[in-house]
Amino acid sequence: YPKLRGRSRQARLDRVRVYPAFAMIHILGHPRIPYLSGGNGMVNSKIAPGLKGEQQTLVCEHNVAGHVSKFSTPSMIGLMERASIDAVHALLEEGQTSVGYEVNVRHLAPADIGVTITAFSELIEVERNRLLFQVEAYDGDRKIGEGTHRRAIIETNP
Repeated sequence: YPKLRGRSRQARLDRVRVYPAFAMIHILGHPRIPYLSGGNGMVNSKIAPGLKGEQQTLVCEHNVAGHVSKFSTPSMIGLMERASIDAVHALLEEGQTSVGYEVNVRHLAPADIGVTITAFSELIEVERNRLLFQVEAYDGDRKIGEGTHRRAIIETNP
């Protein structure tokens, strides 16, 4: 909050009212995710809670944590993100894509080289162009990760 330090509460509130993007980035700590232009910023009605995505990967030397030879947390998060993308990207309109902006995931158990990991994603909330997914990863029937992932639908040619 470097630009707000040393200012009165009212001065900070005035700045928030005048510069809403500044407030979103610096006051709330969220990345600047633009709303869709045109209309009311809402996504099309096909993108609604209940949509599901799924992705699989084989644990190999390319996606393990080198110091333990187990499926790495970054690889698990990437798989969960790809499952979330799978849930909605076919329904996006031309000129739209989605970008991830928040991941809140716990890695619950290790997975060895040679096993297949499956990530599942379910869209649980839509607020304008912002999407919230419940994500899980499994090694067979054993859950190895869970959490939430947020994405925003943006225009590729604003």
